[in-house]
Amino acid sequence: MLDELHDLPLLPLRVTAAAAEPIVLPAHAGSTFRGALGASLRRLVCVRPDLTECAPYPHRDRCPYPTLFEPRAAGQRATSGFADLPRPYVLRAPREERCVAAGGRLEWTTILIGRAIAHLPYFVVAWAMVGRFGIGQGRGRFALERIDALDLAGAPAACVYDVADPQLRPHGPTVTPAELAAWADAHRDRLARELTLHFLTPTAIKHQGEPAPRPEFHLLWRALQRRLSWLRLACGAGRPSLDFAATIRAAEQIELVECATETVAWERYSRRQGRRVPMGGFVGHARYRGELAPFLPALRLGALVGVGDNCTFGHGCYEIVTASPPTPDR
Repeated sequence: MLDELHDLPLLPLRVTAAAAEPIVLPAHAGSTFRGALGASLRRLVCVRPDLTECAPYPHRDRCPYPTLFEPRAAGQRATSGFADLPRPYVLRAPREERCVAAGGRLEWTTILIGRAIAHLPYFVVAWAMVGRFGIGQGRGRFALERIDALDLAGAPAACVYDVADPQLRPHGPTVTPAELAAWADAHRDRLARELTLHFLTPTAIKHQGEPAPRPEFHLLWRALQRRLSWLRLACGAGRPSLDFAATIRAAEQIELVECATETVAWERYSRRQGRRVPMGGFVGHARYRGELAPFLPALRLGALVGVGDNCTFGHGCYEIVTASPPTPDR
């Protein structure tokens, strides 16, 4: 019933760098990494730096920067009333404040989604450029050491780049729809009737324009269904031909039997808006009971691409667990 919601190929990458000088990162550093990546990619590829946005440029569809940082809905079917689409990648950076000493190691994850996989070389060169310009407070510089492609379990599947042999090794997706379906089949006996989600990073889910006070399953599903649908559009796969109302009715039958979440709030600085922007969401865990089997592949995909607001820089990250979850990050 829900196959079209988990048919996006992914290429998760673990990036390892060596700090050339101290690097000071704020809590929830994903937005810092996204801003640095975007600025470097624009320096790398933009032929019209005099423009404040890409929209007026007639060849924007052939440029990797707007494809990755300013995807637009114009001209695509089923996008009436929407101007922007989600960015086809996710950044997972350190979640706590951190200072990396010179010579220390810094790791983060970049998950490329759908058509973004073809732009892997741009990501590698842009990350190297970020290292030369520096990141965080004081613009601490780093040098790329290694980039590994990860499988569905998060284990290294192939080396994409190694400083000892600095030749880029292009790689296709390591997480496919077939693997998501196989994972669901392998875990069906344990998770088909009850599962626990551990929300690792602040997750902001809205319903009727207001933040959801509790992660009721149907609210979580509405947000995830919407995100996966729009990611398909961002990657050129079109809108899924699903009966969305029917899937929501099925989700409404899933019961939230345990909820141990708390709300966290902070602010980040937006260079584009020139001001500090309030952020927030809930962390913790929630346990659900009901007919969960049809939702398992999409839930597993959601654990990689996130759910709710600000997924691009790592918010809305959760994992599917069966044991008691650890203490959440704040």
